[in-house]
Amino acid sequence: MAREVRQAQAPVGLTPAQAKLYSQRIRREMEREGLRSFAPGDVYVYLEDAAFLLDCAFLERDSDALSSWREGVKRAAEILEWLSQPSLRPSGSPLHLLSAAAYQVAGYPAMALGELQRVPVDEEVSKVLLHFLRADFPSTLEAIQVFWRAQMQGGIEPRSAIAEFSLEAVRHSIMAIGSVCSYFRTGQSQLVARSVAKMENLAKGFVHSRDDYSYILARLVAETCRRYVDTTLWPKIELLARSTPRATEALIQFARSAFSNKRALVWPAQSNGIDRLAEGSSFVLCTPTGSGKTTIATLGIVQALFTPDPNPVLGLEAWDPGSLILYLVPSRALAAEVESRMEQDLRGISAEPVVVTGLYGGTDWGPTDAWIQSDRRTIVICTFEKADALIRYLGVLFLHRVRLVVIDEVHMVEQSDTRGLDDASSRPYRLEQLGTRLLTAQETHRFRIIALSAVAARAAPALARWLSASPTATPTRSDYRSTRQMLGYVEVSHVGNFEIRYDLMASMMNGRVIHPSLHHHFRRYRAVLIKTMVPKSECGRQPFGLRYTWLPRAPTDHARLSLSRSPKALMPSELPVFLHWTAGRVSSFRTMAGQISRMICGRVVWRAPRIILRGVQSNIGCFLKV
Repeated sequence: MAREVRQAQAPVGLTPAQAKLYSQRIRREMEREGLRSFAPGDVYVYLEDAAFLLDCAFLERDSDALSSWREGVKRAAEILEWLSQPSLRPSGSPLHLLSAAAYQVAGYPAMALGELQRVPVDEEVSKVLLHFLRADFPSTLEAIQVFWRAQMQGGIEPRSAIAEFSLEAVRHSIMAIGSVCSYFRTGQSQLVARSVAKMENLAKGFVHSRDDYSYILARLVAETCRRYVDTTLWPKIELLARSTPRATEALIQFARSAFSNKRALVWPAQSNGIDRLAEGSSFVLCTPTGSGKTTIATLGIVQALFTPDPNPVLGLEAWDPGSLILYLVPSRALAAEVESRMEQDLRGISAEPVVVTGLYGGTDWGPTDAWIQSDRRTIVICTFEKADALIRYLGVLFLHRVRLVVIDEVHMVEQSDTRGLDDASSRPYRLEQLGTRLLTAQETHRFRIIALSAVAARAAPALARWLSASPTATPTRSDYRSTRQMLGYVEVSHVGNFEIRYDLMASMMNGRVIHPSLHHHFRRYRAVLIKTMVPKSECGRQPFGLRYTWLPRAPTDHARLSLSRSPKALMPSELPVFLHWTAGRVSSFRTMAGQISRMICGRVVWRAPRIILRGVQSNIGCFLKV
């Protein structure tokens, strides 16, 4: 019965009632008049629907943990998110917290974070729950310290037996959350099981709370605790430590650093990649953008930095020349970003600092550079062209130290056309040539190759067979992403009216794509054609100090949009607009329009009638006293 409820209320698309709520939310966000058919009492009906969906999802989970029960939790989170709009939210209701907790339970932490960013600054909300549901565990522990400091100073004094009972429930909830966060920091798991069980039992006690939202919030927080414990980095660290004993201490330090950097949890795509790391072989990892590929590469680097020499010199087995990692990227900008991330993540993982250096442009590196002649553990980050030159001219000096090669954006090896083949300027051809050199060197020096890609698609199996040198090799795939995607287009008419047609694609966890098939027609604003810089004091609600001016065009031909720092018309005359966009959240169409103008980058974008639009449109007691 619970499964039937979930299938009826959380189908692939939106039900008519849910589409009505979504439309009401969007209209109110755009400061337009709400739907005439939407009555004030409908809000409470939707709240009951969300609570019913959650109950049915947990019943289905208890009977069949492998079912799609999380889809019901996710749909409840979406309903709560849409109800959290200020003009719809009942006074005093913690809908932002409820929605974020439901998103965490459903497995969408980025959407939970986006929803919590919408909490009004002046709203009184539990700091402990706010930080805990953000998975910001260092800040959670700080908030817990503030709570206990107030307790020690007598900041909360119960005036009755009921008040004292409520205070004890809050205190024990704080204790349980603190124990869980302490485990994420230290890896000491002795109290974790008891703490999660305590949270679940406390949630049952809030069934009798006089507050309408305490029970559901307490239960969602308890479920979030359990999910956090199930997805923490520590079990994966233990798995890698068993496969590479010499790296145990460094891996432990990495996990503690990840806690401080607010990356203490493992997403599904990362879990698959870590399992492949434990096998010790080369592989190709194909997961969407933002799914955590860099963390997999970093863990592989920590593992490889402490891997013993696979080809020790006879009589010098105890001599450690210092492992060397090559991290290859297609661009200088990405190289600089990776270098910054590595310096942050690898700080303090060993007594002797790890050298992180870049080789991606300029003339300030050469054959006498220290990393070639030093015995210290080193990570060299460079572009494909620089790596090819290094191996050709200086390979004999350092290839014996290489333990791992990471190739980012490996899909660039695909040949889209034959341009550049005649003069050897083709980047795909150069990358293929570099890969061949690496595979040849791998036969002698026995290092590992890890290739990363977000868009390899059909080429992934061939890439896996090529880089693994095995006809049976397969790529490590995952469709998981924690963000909401959109697929659609914007069309602007000659009189300034426009239509937005798009589908939400918010569920990829089970290999299925959700398409609610929403169609919106708005008439309030005109098309973005001019972008000028203005003082922030004059911007009002417009983001990033930009002013967007709308000009009408006739519906003929197609549109080209280019960006410029100087004020200028961005489109030829008498042309309509077909634009693709990336939305953080659509609080107004002006905000969305600003994101349009920053994302086009001079391309003609009308070619595909449906264009991927990626982004986090991620948008919740007495338990609230926690």
